[in-house]
Amino acid sequence: MAGDLRDRIIAGGAEALRDSGLKGFSMEQAALRAGVSRKTVYNYFSSRFELLDGVLEARARETMEVLGAIASDASLGFVEKLNRVTEEGFRRGREGTRFLRGDGSYPKSAELYRALRANLAEFITGIVSEAAGLGLIREDVDPRRLTYVILNMVSGLLDLAEPEDEPYTRIELLQESLRLLVGGILSPEGAETLKGYSLLARPEARP
Repeated sequence: MAGDLRDRIIAGGAEALRDSGLKGFSMEQAALRAGVSRKTVYNYFSSRFELLDGVLEARARETMEVLGAIASDASLGFVEKLNRVTEEGFRRGREGTRFLRGDGSYPKSAELYRALRANLAEFITGIVSEAAGLGLIREDVDPRRLTYVILNMVSGLLDLAEPEDEPYTRIELLQESLRLLVGGILSPEGAETLKGYSLLARPEARP
């Protein structure tokens, strides 16, 4: 029961952080959204910063679990794994830009952003290595370099401001970047896996 209540407070804190941002984040707001008293929150977290640590760590853990599940899903092919991990890593990074970036505004956020990037690199490395072993990637493409090309592509688009006066968004730029990248690295065997597949399309929109 105690663990459930702590998780409930953290969930309330996550809502408060999403709605009010880092500056507006408070024990009172977390308590209100969790449906408990401020005193109850203090029974589990000694300060606003300790609660914030708990919220950020929970979000990072959830992100790693989601990305890890995709990367280890044996039912998914190389292109779909790469697509889903890249999309999910970008989406979660974009949603948490204010909190999980290393901008120095909050030390824990910098630490967790480094961990997120390291884990994303690990998952992409595994996906790329598996594809290379299956002969889906051209022999002249270095899998390790490819991992960092993909990772830097995602990171760069996270840093990019939403294009103004342009008919596309950052997620659409990611879609186009991934399409061009994948089209250039696949072997003939790998290209067969791409036929009929729409990169970054939502599951319900995929053929």
